[in-house]
Amino acid sequence: MSSHKRDRVVYARAGGEDLIQNGQLNGEPIEPDMAMALKTIVWGSACSQICPYWQGMSFSFHSGGDVNAFGLKCPSNGTKNFLICVQAYILKNLLFDKKAKNSIHQKYGAASKSNRSNQGGGGKTKSEQWTNILRPTDRIQSEILIGGLTSLFSKVSEGHGGILCFPSSDNCFEPTSNYTMDGITEKLHIFRSDKEEELRSTIKKFLSLITQENGNGLLSIFGGIVRKPNGLWAYPRNLKSLKKEMQDQKDTPMIDSNGDCIQPLLNLLLLGRATPYLHNGIMCTDDGMMLIRNLVILKKWFNEDKTALFNVGSRLKTSIYPIWITCCNQQYGILFNPNKELMKSYQAERRFQLFYYADHRGKKDEVIEETTLTINNSNTNQQNKDLDYGLHDFDEIEENPLEQAIKSKWSAAHIEWNKTTPYVW
Repeated sequence: MSSHKRDRVVYARAGGEDLIQNGQLNGEPIEPDMAMALKTIVWGSACSQICPYWQGMSFSFHSGGDVNAFGLKCPSNGTKNFLICVQAYILKNLLFDKKAKNSIHQKYGAASKSNRSNQGGGGKTKSEQWTNILRPTDRIQSEILIGGLTSLFSKVSEGHGGILCFPSSDNCFEPTSNYTMDGITEKLHIFRSDKEEELRSTIKKFLSLITQENGNGLLSIFGGIVRKPNGLWAYPRNLKSLKKEMQDQKDTPMIDSNGDCIQPLLNLLLLGRATPYLHNGIMCTDDGMMLIRNLVILKKWFNEDKTALFNVGSRLKTSIYPIWITCCNQQYGILFNPNKELMKSYQAERRFQLFYYADHRGKKDEVIEETTLTINNSNTNQQNKDLDYGLHDFDEIEENPLEQAIKSKWSAAHIEWNKTTPYVW
């Protein structure tokens, strides 16, 4: 088999569920107790129905090579905060994973060399390089989705592989009085991978099911996340461990009535622990909150009073990578910078750019173009004098909540939206 065929990515196609029916996917049929446990912790009870927002949802990027091609399509409903969390892992894979970057640079390298020879030499600027990386082709989109999902499972399972689950056409067990059929959970087939590389291969093999239009790719991934390492998915002993982490929210469904992920679930996705807290772990004894810096971080902003209640810890504002998930008045988005030195160098923090992505749609449902913010932490005193000139004529100047979230880390920053009209309020 040629290397080209060996590396070929299987793209989404209609009728993917028939693969299970035809015996091409040899998964383990879900058992009644497993289905009941899963529905109870996610939806509230074994008799609950799956939220409509989560049905028929799969992973889908914007058109390859275009603006925002790096970004997942995020409907303005309950799945958005989950998709934004996955987006963080995709960006980590695209921007900072060595293997992924080498693959991308090889693909763009040939074109770049050709362009330089045609133009008589000259290299690309940093900005042009970033533009290339942030506009991946369809094939690269598949690669970074595989890498991002693998990284997500690795975080949640602490490197113990992961589980995927796909619905077949037939139920795996007969109806019972303690369980209400929902059309998906009772049809699930379970696929276990004990090691990260094995999991990566499994995700790649079944990528068509994960990205199938009107399929259930989100539920297939989500179902495998609700587990703990070194144990069987959704078995009671693991649910007990998960509920212990959730503490006072242990009886709260992980997906609320609006279809949104509750805070412990978001922390499970980002931190690997289902803690309900955002502080550094020193406010409450034995709360289990991690004291380490994380790969990607959540920043919340509502208003002064409500934001203070969340008390986002300093360690949760300082991630390993320059990637921050934001929640501004319940609007989820993601800030990032392709330069990892931003987290290490004081000089790099003096003036830099942050890309912001929320898959926001404006009037008539048009997609907002690429949003780039300039953060200036230099010459602050002079900037403040310029900004304060004439402001005594106004009683109050309302500041954009995204800017306020940014200033929770860089308090003296002057923030420019460049050619974009601020749209986060």
